[in-house]
Amino acid sequence: MNAIVTIVLAVLLTVFLAAVAIAGDHSYAAGGQWFQSPLRGEVVSVNLSDGTLAIEPINRDVTSSEILQGKLTLSTDDMTSIKTCNNSMDLAEISVGENVNVMYHVKDGRFVAESIDIAKKC
Repeated sequence: MNAIVTIVLAVLLTVFLAAVAIAGDHSYAAGGQWFQSPLRGEVVSVNLSDGTLAIEPINRDVTSSEILQGKLTLSTDDMTSIKTCNNSMDLAEISVGENVNVMYHVKDGRFVAESIDIAKKC
């Protein structure tokens, strides 16, 4: 009986440690959605009519299921902060090829950018 309890505890510990490893640096909001995940990457497209931009991630904190054909498409909204060198910008001022640092979360199945910082030398 003691051996069974030991095995069950070992399995539970393994499952717990695996869950912690998978979660990484991400924090969860209610409903199991990612909240404030960081992303660094290069802008590969900007769509002003949809209010989206596509990023090719440099860091690999993003899981492969979130990336479609090597890029992650992020929506923007009225709450998205876009800056470079502490100066506010509009989505229209972001150019393809620029490196960006993005904080984003998932809302209703979409990746929504909270902040976009264009990485330029100031």
